[in-house]
Amino acid sequence: MKKTILLLFTTISIIVSAQKNFEIGVHAGLPANDASENHTFNIALNLAYTKNMNENLKLGITSGLSHFFDNKIGNDFSLVPIATKLKYQFNKLPIFADLDLGYAFSLNNTFKGGLYSFPKVGYAFSKSEIFLGYQMMNSKYKFDYYDVPTETIIKSNTSFNFGSIALGYNFKF
Repeated sequence: MKKTILLLFTTISIIVSAQKNFEIGVHAGLPANDASENHTFNIALNLAYTKNMNENLKLGITSGLSHFFDNKIGNDFSLVPIATKLKYQFNKLPIFADLDLGYAFSLNNTFKGGLYSFPKVGYAFSKSEIFLGYQMMNSKYKFDYYDVPTETIIKSNTSFNFGSIALGYNFKF
């Protein structure tokens, strides 16, 4: 699986290098909210395409792969977000604000995907940028369990917020 993901992002990188308005990036983060209970680290790869709406505002789409590492082996989980991107570059300053908003698909069978948001602020260089953000997904977690005292099967439908405080770096093409 790791080789497939690496091959996919390498192919995308080659295709994107001939285009404009593309970003390829990575970020690492510390899990927050419900993810912080059992998970120690988050790492992600991002790909985005934006179109200039005016001098300061860009609108586009983004996707990627975000992986959360668990304290115990085998309990990791991954998200694949599909989101719209809205990026505002402050006039005559290398500072920007960015918001990804959409849906994240879970690659884990335990819970489904959910609402995805990733607000960021950052500093832009000519061909790259560094940012600080808060990646979040809200998901429904469904499971059944046997209650011994009542001798019944109980269905549970719980909401979870998986988050990550992230520091990242993007390459702009």
